[in-house]
This record gives sequence, C-alpha cells and structure tokens, in this order.
Amino acid sequence: EQWIANPQLVNFSINAPFYQTPIAYFVFALTLILLISGFYHWRNMRLRQRQVRLEEMVQNKTSEVQALLEQKERLFTNISHELRTPLTLINGPLQQLNQDTLFADKHRVMLDLAMNNTKRLTNLVEKVVALAAVVQPNKILERINIDNELNSYINAFTPLFAEKQIQIKTSINSHVILECNSDDVHSIIENLLSNALKYSPVKGWVSVCSEIREGDYVLTIENAHKGLTPKQTQQVFARFERLDAPKNSSGFGLGLAFVKELCDEYHWNIHCNSITNHSV
Repeated sequence: EQWIANPQLVNFSINAPFYQTPIAYFVFALTLILLISGFYHWRNMRLRQRQVRLEEMVQNKTSEVQALLEQKERLFTNISHELRTPLTLINGPLQQLNQDTLFADKHRVMLDLAMNNTKRLTNLVEKVVALAAVVQPNKILERINIDNELNSYINAFTPLFAEKQIQIKTSINSHVILECNSDDVHSIIENLLSNALKYSPVKGWVSVCSEIREGDYVLTIENAHKGLTPKQTQQVFARFERLDAPKNSSGFGLGLAFVKELCDEYHWNIHCNSITNHSV
C-alpha cells in the first residue's frame, strides 16, 4: 500500500434545499397571509350575501305585516262605520219609548238597561275607530262607587239569572271609591257576571261579595260549577280559552283574558279558585 505523505484538504459546502431558504420562507409566509386574507374576504362576502338575503326577507315580511295591518285598520273602520247606523236606529226608538210614561217599573228598568248598553256600545265603537286611526285617547280616571256599579249590573242581570232559575246572593257593603276609568270597571263587572251566568247550571247560584278585607278591597264572585282541574284553573285567563263552555253559549274565550289585562293595568290582583261544585 502507498500512503500520501502530503494530503490535500478540499473545502466544499452543501447548499440548503430551496424550501429552507429565506426566499422560500418569505413565499410561504406570503402564501399563508394571502390564504388567510382570501378566506377572510370570502367569509365576509358570504356573510354580506346572507345579510342581504335576510334584509330582503325582513323587508318582505315587514311589507306583508304592514299590508295586514292596513287591511285590519280598514276592516275596523268599515265595521265601526257600519255599526253606527244600526246603533242609531236602535237608540232612536229607545229614546222615544223612554219618553212614554205608561211603562211599568219593571219594564222601565229593562228599558234603561237597553239604553245604557246602547250608549256603551256606541262608545266602544268610537274606541274602535280611534284604534283604527292609531289615535289612542288617554283614559279618563273617575271616582267610582264600586258598590253602586255592582248593584246596577246585578239588577240588569237579574232577568238573565231568572231565565236559568239561578239564585243570586249579594253582600255589597264595602263603601269603596275607586279611582279608575268607568268603562274599564263596567267591562270587568260585566264579564265576571256574564262568566258566572254562563257556567252556572240551571237552578244553580251566584254570589257577589264586595268588602274590605285586611285593609284591601276584595270583590269575590262565586258560582255553582262542577269544578275545574288545577291545570284548567291556570288557563282560565288565557286568550281564546273556553274551558268546558256550554255548547249553546256564545263567545270566543276573550272575556276573562280582557279582565286580566285591565286588572294588570291597574295593578289589581285577580285569581281563580275552584273546588267541586264551587268556583270562585
């Protein structure tokens, strides 16, 4: 074997692959930035397109609702206008009959009832017209003797109770003066008595008690009834709810719901209790 006495050193270097060069790093970073930016802009574009579609849907729905509201207002206005004529034709003969002095007292009471309810119905029609015109008049608060109003309505309902042979029992001696709107009080009393009349069986009974209890005014209207379940009791004041109503009775299940709304407006508490053969 032969040895080289004077070896020669050869220097060489190996270049890094392209993907590890600064230029590659720059290209990779730029590509990543472009991808992120592109995704961001694509996402924003999709969101804007979705927003445009949603805005179009909302605008279409708003137009539909507006059209329905306008249709409802026209319907209210037309119905109210048509109701005025028959009310006027009813009120005219009633006024003439009221001037007749030959009526017996019991007939006079019924005539007064008809005239008062015609007047009240006329006022309600005017309210519907105001509602359709989006002109909400402020309620006028008055000092109402609740006992007098109760007695007046009980007298008016007496012939209706008599038709079903319902015994009416009263204990009205609170002497309370309420500051509220008279139409609201009339609506509450009328709906409560009407409900008691409707759900009381033939030869049943209705009790009305107006009193001061522990410093608070309490009006209790009770009637004979087969009773409600706890679930039904909770649904009594729901709109369009007619719990076991007699088949021949009219109505849409709005009376007690309206009473509840009026009581809530005045911050009055109202609730329903029911036991077998007894409802309160």
